[in-house]
Amino acid sequence: MDKQVVKAYQNAVQPELENFRRFLGEYQNRRQNMGVMQAFDSLDHAGVQLPETVQLILNSKGVDNRPEAINRIFDGLEAGIEDYQARNGGDMPSERTIMAAFQMALNGFTEHSSDVEAKKQFDKLSFDHHEALSVVPAAIQVTLMTLISSSLPIVAQLPNPIGSNEVPLIFGRTTANIRMGVFSRGDFIDGDKAGLPYLENRHTLVMTANGATFETPIHVGYTARQDSNNATVFEADTTTKKAPFLGGRVVITVKGVMVANDANKSHPTTTGVSVLQGVNGKEVDIDGKKYKVQSGTADLDNHTVEVTFDGAFDLPQQDEVEVQVVFDYERKDADGNYILTPPGVDMGFESYGIYASPSRVKVSATIDAITQMRNELNLTWNAAVLAVVQNKYYLEQTARLLRETRRACLMQANHTQIIDLDKQGVEFSSVEGKLAAAKGSLYKAKAALSRQMNRGVGGMMYFVSDAGAVYFNTLGEDMFKPTGASYGDNATIYRLGTVNDGTDVYYVPPSLGVFDDAANSATTAEILALPRPNDPALSPFVGMTAVPPIVLSANPELFEEQVGVYSRLAAERNPNPMYANQGMLIQIINVPNL
Repeated sequence: MDKQVVKAYQNAVQPELENFRRFLGEYQNRRQNMGVMQAFDSLDHAGVQLPETVQLILNSKGVDNRPEAINRIFDGLEAGIEDYQARNGGDMPSERTIMAAFQMALNGFTEHSSDVEAKKQFDKLSFDHHEALSVVPAAIQVTLMTLISSSLPIVAQLPNPIGSNEVPLIFGRTTANIRMGVFSRGDFIDGDKAGLPYLENRHTLVMTANGATFETPIHVGYTARQDSNNATVFEADTTTKKAPFLGGRVVITVKGVMVANDANKSHPTTTGVSVLQGVNGKEVDIDGKKYKVQSGTADLDNHTVEVTFDGAFDLPQQDEVEVQVVFDYERKDADGNYILTPPGVDMGFESYGIYASPSRVKVSATIDAITQMRNELNLTWNAAVLAVVQNKYYLEQTARLLRETRRACLMQANHTQIIDLDKQGVEFSSVEGKLAAAKGSLYKAKAALSRQMNRGVGGMMYFVSDAGAVYFNTLGEDMFKPTGASYGDNATIYRLGTVNDGTDVYYVPPSLGVFDDAANSATTAEILALPRPNDPALSPFVGMTAVPPIVLSANPELFEEQVGVYSRLAAERNPNPMYANQGMLIQIINVPNL
């Protein structure tokens, strides 16, 4: 995606997000003690700045700052929050989700929409007629309510201030800018070498054995390998530039214990040969063996280190002798130029495009049904259509993402873990003990997921079927705190409760087609584990809306009204390859048949 477009997107989104955070905090504080319009008027009198998105909606033709319209809009906001909390154990939806909902409403139901179809439908409304004046606030009310209530913490809703068909998912990366230590230019600082030498100016290299003598050249680059003890050691990469090092700072170790150094009072610092001397001039007893340094030199001009051991004592083996040096970044060559370039970090931002897909739906109802809806439920025809279609659409999106993730886990061995509660040789004194035995394995699954993502996983979310719900609900209160929410309907994902490590557990009804009924039996329970991210760039799923579901008029039958619903939305697994599959499928087998 064009970098200028990405930059413009960031500049538009960040200030608006901060405005939403302030506005929501102020509004909710006032709503504790007063009604919607009172809270709104109080904000106005206090000079609290409304987010631009909210201002544009309230000033739009269909709303025009009318109290009844404002009431409807904020009723939609509060109903969405209330329903979200009922489904998510009392948690608040994120400011990003609420901002995305308002931007959906702005781009779908006001004159500010950039979409041709949305503008066409808006232009058809006659704002000197009561029906038209009620259509827009009702549509905004339903849109706010359905998006907020049906959102899940695992799906990051990306703001879309102008209703663009493509929105960037932005993430920052830091890379090494030169060859130094085990890093090459372009290696990710936080990649699979994250904790290996690059910036720290303390370099430890294994020395090559040649009888009683051990030696190594000192180069800027080196390679990591495992020794016979499966410990990480580093050896000089002789294809890289030689590195000057400081005299007086050279240390020789055997099996990790210092046996010699050049820290004598007369040592040279930048040129010449620095003499290595054994510790106290005596042999060193290490692990029942005696080692004594006979002689040693650190050549500061040719950048090499050599040490010879006294053959009258024990001799170290290959990989047991290491040298520690400190690079000299102030050393200059004959032309007065610095020999070494300090290591650096390049910081940059990349982006992946999230693209909206167009969808179309036909809806029909008899005149009698529409009249009854209006009279008994106080719902306009358009609002009812939007409520049904939007709820169904968001449910399908979530189900698709969960199904895709579970299937990907099943096809990738390192994304599936089996926990057998009848493990051979292990006996439990109680059913509760047997159920609790899975706890340690669940922690292991979390650690495995963290390694695969190369990022620490904090909060987690477990998605479970009927069998998984039974498993968690039978755990003791010291292990699992239930929300007490009723669950089981076909169209809603509910939070069942929270494990004592903070992991939230959600129930997924069979109607979503996520879990296999045959695999999830009375004695087998599956858990689809996903991380709960704080940063949208790290989220398992990302979504955005170019055009929310909008009602298009159609030619009605004589006694039936037909409309079409058009939308352009996106909900995808994270397109960044590093975070494309953040799922871990945990299969608990031999669960006690309760």
